[in-house]
Amino acid sequence: MTGSDRAQRDAGNHLPKDVAKRASRTRLVRYAILFAAGVATASFILLVVVYLTAPDQEMSSANTTVAKPDDVKSEDGGLRIATLPPQPTIMLASFPVPAATESLQQEATGVAEELRTRFPDLPEALHVVAMLSAQLRQTGEAEKLWQRCIELSPKREAYYVNLAAVAIDRGKSELAAQTLRQAMDVGCTSADVRHHLAIALTNLGRCEEAEGVIEKALAEAPQSAACWLVLGQTQLKLGKAEQAEASLRKAIDLGSQVPTAYFALGNACARLGKDEEAAKYRKLFAELKATDPLPETQRYQVLSLAEARRTAVTTLCEAATVHSWQGDFLEAERLLLRAIAIDPANADSCRTLAALYQGAKKMAEERVVRRRLVDLEPNGFANYLHLAKVCAELGEPAAAEAALKLAMAIRPEAVEAYATLAQFYLQAGNASHARWFAQEAVRREPSEEGYRFLASTCRLLGDEAAATAAFAKAGELSPGPPKASPVSPKRP
Repeated sequence: MTGSDRAQRDAGNHLPKDVAKRASRTRLVRYAILFAAGVATASFILLVVVYLTAPDQEMSSANTTVAKPDDVKSEDGGLRIATLPPQPTIMLASFPVPAATESLQQEATGVAEELRTRFPDLPEALHVVAMLSAQLRQTGEAEKLWQRCIELSPKREAYYVNLAAVAIDRGKSELAAQTLRQAMDVGCTSADVRHHLAIALTNLGRCEEAEGVIEKALAEAPQSAACWLVLGQTQLKLGKAEQAEASLRKAIDLGSQVPTAYFALGNACARLGKDEEAAKYRKLFAELKATDPLPETQRYQVLSLAEARRTAVTTLCEAATVHSWQGDFLEAERLLLRAIAIDPANADSCRTLAALYQGAKKMAEERVVRRRLVDLEPNGFANYLHLAKVCAELGEPAAAEAALKLAMAIRPEAVEAYATLAQFYLQAGNASHARWFAQEAVRREPSEEGYRFLASTCRLLGDEAAATAAFAKAGELSPGPPKASPVSPKRP
């Protein structure tokens, strides 16, 4: 009881008796009215719940209500269904929690160490600890952990590549080369493996060998800016200035904006006598290397805090993934919600949480996260498709329809939204809308399945000529022998 409450109580104790009696009667009347209103409200809610959850022969499961065709039709052809979807049990943080660099590092370290304690011989768990060690510049510990990961899981490419990268950073290029050769011996021959091997070989002065390795990497990944950069640097060391210039320009055109790319390109131009271009690229190199205008102490605090947040979020997400693989859903959920609280704008942690809920069939929670992803990445086409899917599973076809129409507006050339909307409208009994979207789908991406669907909608509308034409198109696109015309479905 607060001080003001006590004051009101004491004041009431000093009222004249007749006034006190009237006040008491007034309170009793008010409480009776409130009680009656509460009973009436509760009765109404109960009736609504009973009505919406009444048994129905069309119900497919305890969680999903499939309405009869008459229930989902609407005058304007929209997708409408009466249902009471499950309510989510989560809320996502909208603003990053206040945190200091040291506390974030301690939290990430604690999560990683707990993971190692619970799963000391699980390579996926040790990999998370190694990643954190590398990010905290504890490269010696990271090296030991990845070596152990390779012992436990010798065919996992990521362990070799990460060990090699740490070894290169520590000036141990020979160890890196040996590690990557070992990876190739067990079948890990991706462009990423060859890229790191070429770097190690270049550092060891084995440039001709490095050139051959990186050329094989580019044959597999011709759009890799990182591979073109390594090739250009290697060619420059081999004295192939003209080839180096072309490779380095290609790397920059593909998006490489690292200072070393401009530095190497400046040197290549200088060797070719292109002094003006050399000066231009050296200037760009100097600008990229220039220090931030903030004071040194302030710059360190800002950058280190941002880095600490990224490191913590990454560690928590990776740890959550391992826990989910081990069947500990609640711990995985806890870690991911905490990661989002640390950085609500991190889309990767939201994607991981959405996938966790999707696997656990927690659709109401998944919908919350999918909506956040749409807010974070408004131009992400796949986000709208995922949102539409979970809304449909929750019995909210109107929301699913809205998400698909927005996806269609974002990428009008993509066929997925049109095809899905066509199916939705057909299920809702609106064959005319289904036909329109089916036509748009096959116009963008002709397919046997798409034309068969279009034929079905045309027959529902009584347009046998159009149905026959669509089925003929389907036959033209069929890889096998001609198939029989589909039986005309009953009109809804």
